[in-house]
Amino acid sequence: MAQEDSSLLHIGSRGGGGGGGGGEELEESLEEESLEESSLLLEESSSGEESLWDEEEELEEEDDLDDDDDFEDARGGGGDDDDDDRDDFVDYGGRLWNFVTGLGSARAGSRNASLQEAFEPAPPPAPLEHEDLRAELLMRTASDAHARLATRCTTLPETPTKPPPAVSRKRSHPEPAVGAMLRARELGGSPFGANRNSKPAFTASQKTFLGGQRIPNSNPRVVDRFPSRGYCGRFSGDGNLYFAAFQERRIRVYDYRRNYKLTKDIQARNLQWTITDATSSPDSRFLVYTTIAPVAHLVRLEGGGVEGNDNGPVESIQNVTDLHETLEFGVQNNGRTVHHGGVWSIRYLHDGTQLVAGTSDGLAFYDIPSMKASQSVTGVHEDDVNAVAVDGGCGGSSQMIYSGSDDTLIKVWDHRIVGGAPTSTSSVDPFGDGDGMRDEPPKSHCKAVGVLAGHTEGITHIDARGDGRYICSNSKDQTLRIWDLRMMYSSSDHRRREQEEERSIIRTRMNFDYRWMEYPMRGYDIRHPLDCSVKTFRGHSTLQTLIRAYFSPAQSTGHRYLYTGGYDGYVRIFDILSGQVVECLSYHNGLVRDVAWHPTDHVLNSLGWDGRVVTWEHNSDGDSCHQDSEEEEEEEEDEEEEEA
Repeated sequence: MAQEDSSLLHIGSRGGGGGGGGGEELEESLEEESLEESSLLLEESSSGEESLWDEEEELEEEDDLDDDDDFEDARGGGGDDDDDDRDDFVDYGGRLWNFVTGLGSARAGSRNASLQEAFEPAPPPAPLEHEDLRAELLMRTASDAHARLATRCTTLPETPTKPPPAVSRKRSHPEPAVGAMLRARELGGSPFGANRNSKPAFTASQKTFLGGQRIPNSNPRVVDRFPSRGYCGRFSGDGNLYFAAFQERRIRVYDYRRNYKLTKDIQARNLQWTITDATSSPDSRFLVYTTIAPVAHLVRLEGGGVEGNDNGPVESIQNVTDLHETLEFGVQNNGRTVHHGGVWSIRYLHDGTQLVAGTSDGLAFYDIPSMKASQSVTGVHEDDVNAVAVDGGCGGSSQMIYSGSDDTLIKVWDHRIVGGAPTSTSSVDPFGDGDGMRDEPPKSHCKAVGVLAGHTEGITHIDARGDGRYICSNSKDQTLRIWDLRMMYSSSDHRRREQEEERSIIRTRMNFDYRWMEYPMRGYDIRHPLDCSVKTFRGHSTLQTLIRAYFSPAQSTGHRYLYTGGYDGYVRIFDILSGQVVECLSYHNGLVRDVAWHPTDHVLNSLGWDGRVVTWEHNSDGDSCHQDSEEEEEEEEDEEEEEA
């Protein structure tokens, strides 16, 4: 920095001697002070500011050399040119000296002004802090240097631009995963190169990944249309059969392997309002359906047009052409059934010997070999149990059962505690007349092993992922949630927390009942104070009936997606990782209550209140938005003619 100061002094002396011009008095008074402050500022400035001063010096040295050459040329030429060049040189020196001493002048002027104000009777303003003053001076010095350097550089010739670098042909991003997997398979099965010892085949995880790319998104085809609302539609466990239950006491069974050929048309009787739920046995031989009554009915799926048994009757009328076994969950007296509420949901346990049902009173278990109710768990929820699910984790040996109710809670049960050790039976007289005493199914008041809180309205459906850890639930609060069982509350802990947050919980619940009111919190994000869910999905609507939602199959997609119907007639597929809707399928003219993804193929079926059974397939170029086709227009014309 000493060398820089000496060079500035040398240049300043040249400029001052030649220019004169009114700067002599200011030079004598402020020269030393301005140079000291300039050197101090230069030492405290950043590396970027020092580079500006270095560039300034280089430009000055170049100009000095040019001026010396011009001066020598002028001496050789003589005359008026010599005087003009000398004047230019003097003017340049004066400008440079003014630049060096300008900061000192401004500093001295501000100091003199402050001294004058100090002698006035008014109190002086608060002086700036030392650090603030230094920052201000640094900003001024840097801005002045930038401006003058920009002015000087405009007169310099432009430097030639370098040619653009050659574009590399190397890919900046990895090639698609599908292509890499195909190449690895052709090279011998190893993802890192050829391996002659391995077979050219995909691993299980690679097959799941590839299957997850083939989402049903187009080619909607109407499998069947029945003049009644569809309530339940599911594939059998092996995927060979698909059954759809309608409100008008009908269950139609189709053979998936034979292009949805109708194999059995079940006509149920003694129903109240509708068929609420239906499920198939693990071996796909039997079907159980329920209604709004404490009973269920068991019917065989074999026979009819099922492949290998085409001689059986297709039509199955209850106890007329086919036997429908009645499974009693309630209490009977003199042949009459005491109404304990309806059965809203029913599922087989994995061994196929027991059923678990969600009723208006709680949970009910039925033992099929003995054909009697084995256990009744009452008081488990404060409202109707709308949904039950059985976990298939641990190779199908899991004993976990889940129940969801209109009280907004999901409870977790261990079947070994609830249904494995029934209590003693008790005799009751339901009519109070002393006659017809009958043993009631044993009741249990055991506690749930866990509670999942987070929904603010009633639960409409539950589905287990099958790994013993995660479940999903759909609710009337217009949300779809995923739960981790490792984050659930214990029964005692939930009761304590519920008492602490009682007021907050009451404020979040509106007791929405779609039978007589509209959803009051549409457009609001209501959060439960005890929410323990891990992810929430929105976009669909559950404004009427118990709309269902499921995990996508493990074999074809690895449980990567959630899919559900909706009040608006759309089928939505959510990506669990991103939380976004990846497909929105539209074909139905009304509400879509149930959806079913084939366990092994990339096919999805939807059942709506318009009576249509629609199947969707994957098409890489397909458009999920439905366009009216000629076939649909013809169907609508036929409907109008039938109505006329």
